[in-house]
Amino acid sequence: VLAVIEKANPPKGELPITGVYTMGSTSSVGQSCSSDLDIWVCHQSWLDSEERQLLQRKCSLLESWAASLG
Repeated sequence: VLAVIEKANPPKGELPITGVYTMGSTSSVGQSCSSDLDIWVCHQSWLDSEERQLLQRKCSLLESWAASLG
């Protein structure tokens, strides 16, 4: 279901995803059981449209999975 993002000739040593960050009250005193999670997924500017769509699909699947946990 989750394909791998592959670039024919990515810049040497660079990975498609540069970071995954939580934003907002996560891990703070403001976090509660009813708090949502705001997550930023940062990617390289050289990802093409198809690769960005694939990454979006993966993020959507992860979002659905996390929501199913309650």
